[in-house]
Amino acid sequence: MSTAIGFTASGLDQAAPVRIHIYIFADAPTWSRLSSSVSQCALSFVTDPETYESIDPSPYVLAGQGPWGTQFRDTLRQVLTTAAGDGGNGSDGGGGGNP
Repeated sequence: MSTAIGFTASGLDQAAPVRIHIYIFADAPTWSRLSSSVSQCALSFVTDPETYESIDPSPYVLAGQGPWGTQFRDTLRQVLTTAAGDGGNGSDGGGGGNP
C-alpha cells in the first residue's frame, strides 16, 4: 500500500478545516490493484464512517472525513484529475480519470 500524505484543507463552501490524506500510486496498474484497499485504511482515521469522502482519479486516492462542501469536493476532483494527466498509464494522453 502506498503511504498517505496528510494535510488540512478548507475553502470555497468548506468553512471548517478537514483532515485529508492523499495516496499516490506509481502507475495505473498499481492503482488498479491497490486503490480499493485505501478505504479500509482511511476509515481507520475518520471519526464518522457515514460521512467518509473519497476521490480517486488514477493514480491518486484522496480520502478524509466528510461531509465536504459541493464546491470544495468538485474543485478537489478537478485539480486531482488534471494532475493525474493520463491516469498513470504512461500515454501522456491527458484527461486523468480511472484506467
